[in-house]
Amino acid sequence: MLSVSCQMYPEPLNLSSPLPPSPPTAALPTKQISPLITSSTTTNNNNHNNNNNNNNIVIVNNTGNIISRYNINNNNNNSYVKSRKVNWVQLSGHENTFAFGGPEILYKKCKPDGHEVIAYKSLMEEVTMKPFIPMYRGTVTVNESCFIAIDNLLYPFDNPFIMDIKMGSRTFLEDEVSNDEPRKDLYEKMIKLDPNSLSSEEKSNRAITKLKYMQLREQLSSSSNLGFRIEAFKQTESKQTAAKDLSFVKTRDEVKICLQKFLPTRRDQLNALVDRLQSIQSSFQKSAFFSTHEVIGSSLLMVYDKSKVDVWMIDFAKTVPLPRDVTIDHVSPWKLGNHEDGYLYGLQNLISIVKEF
Repeated sequence: MLSVSCQMYPEPLNLSSPLPPSPPTAALPTKQISPLITSSTTTNNNNHNNNNNNNNIVIVNNTGNIISRYNINNNNNNSYVKSRKVNWVQLSGHENTFAFGGPEILYKKCKPDGHEVIAYKSLMEEVTMKPFIPMYRGTVTVNESCFIAIDNLLYPFDNPFIMDIKMGSRTFLEDEVSNDEPRKDLYEKMIKLDPNSLSSEEKSNRAITKLKYMQLREQLSSSSNLGFRIEAFKQTESKQTAAKDLSFVKTRDEVKICLQKFLPTRRDQLNALVDRLQSIQSSFQKSAFFSTHEVIGSSLLMVYDKSKVDVWMIDFAKTVPLPRDVTIDHVSPWKLGNHEDGYLYGLQNLISIVKEF
């Protein structure tokens, strides 16, 4: 009998901590992006105060009075998070890229005027797509670092089940694999992952190209054959599971076993989940933005608790415009140069599997 043990993350990761409640020692916030959120970079001759006040996110009310301040780089004892209705959990992604901007707002590092900022701005203008995207609140710049302000999607939930599903048949841009120079460092990485996937020539040369490495890595997971992979998931304390690297969950049966450990058992919640996925699929197909962009490295975030079920599209840092002479259907297999991403192919497979429950 097939046995797959799936990875989960029961503890909150990458949280920002509140600063002492004393008033700021320098100028009031300099840039307001919503009635409640501003950014502030302050200086002070006292080193201790300077450490506390640099890189601040400042929460103010409509009259400009400061409610609280948060430090982007301080991820220690988070009393603010402990007192909240629900702990925020980062399931995957790079560390030190998220911070709180208050109970309902999340800050994520970005590139100023980068692809993710453009994607959020554009998708907020599409009536059909807007319900499936975290609400975009603007950007703040703190100590020369740019952050997107978006809704904290977990805030309305009570001790939720959470799953991050990486969509698409590839997670790398074509530009990232344009260099065909064989690399010894990538060979060493592949030896650790799957030495059997290397050819005799590659073993002899002890080097592989980045394209080959990225393709081989994708082939180890369900990204290559199903168009999506389960990146991570969190269960409640009452439903634990052993840890395993999800990178090697590949077959349809293995994916089903992981989903079975996560998905709700109530029929009404399963139906709501399928309805939401199908609505995302339909809206994606009608989207003017996605018709002109390849969607790489984006995820679906599934969340549910005892009373609510929801799914959102997240992560658009690699959602880039297509070349002028290229059109894609998000379903066809990818070949270098055709820019297909497999997003809708993966979504259709995901819907099909969830329906089987």
